[in-house]
Amino acid sequence: MTPPEWFLASLGSCVGFYAVKYLQTRNLDATGLNINVSAAKITETPVRLDNFQINVNLPIALDVGHQKGLEAAVKSCLIHLTGRQP
Repeated sequence: MTPPEWFLASLGSCVGFYAVKYLQTRNLDATGLNINVSAAKITETPVRLDNFQINVNLPIALDVGHQKGLEAAVKSCLIHLTGRQP
């Protein structure tokens, strides 16, 4: 894997950690949880990754409250927060 691929994998694993932690502390089944992370390579200087897409997929349906809670948990991922800083 390339360093950018490792970066995306790290972001995905961090998001997954916080998602599982949220679900388990509420006795919700995390089985089948799937995280997909992608980004676009910007070729203008400075070359970088941008337009990150993070999708958290569960085979179970969550009510609106848990959807919002899971989203907040995922957004508290340290790597996600680091990437959000200018």
